[in-house]
Amino acid sequence: IIKGVCSPELIYNSSIQKLYKEKKITNLGDAFNINIELLLNLNPQGLMLSTYNKQDNNTKRLEQSGIQLLYNNEWTESTLLGRAEWIKYFGILLDKKEKADSIFNHIEANYLLAKKLAKSIPNKKSVMVGSNFKGTWYVPGGQSYMGQLLQDSGADYYYSNTSDTQSIPLNFETVLDKFHNADVWLNAPTSTIQELFEIDSRHKLFNSAIKGEVYAFLARTNSYGANDFWESGIAHPDLLLKDIIWALYPELLTKYIPTYILKLK
Repeated sequence: IIKGVCSPELIYNSSIQKLYKEKKITNLGDAFNINIELLLNLNPQGLMLSTYNKQDNNTKRLEQSGIQLLYNNEWTESTLLGRAEWIKYFGILLDKKEKADSIFNHIEANYLLAKKLAKSIPNKKSVMVGSNFKGTWYVPGGQSYMGQLLQDSGADYYYSNTSDTQSIPLNFETVLDKFHNADVWLNAPTSTIQELFEIDSRHKLFNSAIKGEVYAFLARTNSYGANDFWESGIAHPDLLLKDIIWALYPELLTKYIPTYILKLK
């Protein structure tokens, strides 16, 4: 049973939102500055956090509180299947190991089937990814989780053969040089083409934008900025892969309804 969360307004999950509005879940403040007093009042059996919370000023107090600290480090995995496999960790915690194993096996099987389907495409579509952020355009490294997702979806991605496990920072000129003729733009920062051109008129220089082949992982968001791509999407790499395959090769998934991705209009 979840008794408290940090920054509930940034959580998309409808069940948690409902419990929070009913005051059955407590707002513990910012994840990097947890309200210790509120936490102790809840008297929880455990507190789930990630190793990056070591940056907290309250870390020592948390360790001295007597509360069992449970580290969830799925984000350190380099593959989406590896991240999804952390459901087994929760299976052990909740004494539902067999159910957790079964769920993961189902997700893995669906992922591998989708990957096999994408391999049947003879002509790969070229893709560009991401957007400009404060003067730098970050694109996925070839060995990052997104880079591997692109490979498994049958995309022709310029940096797919790099060994980078993190994002690669580029200037706009490099992005334009490498991707101006890309067939499809994935993970765009807006939900409409008009917005895309309004935030930077140079986006009109990309073939994918002019042709309207632009997609964003913004299908499941709320007004506070919460995005289910970062929540249930982590547990459903099979759906993320199918979403991208649908965007690139809709003829392979004619009856598929995407979950996390949307096409900009």
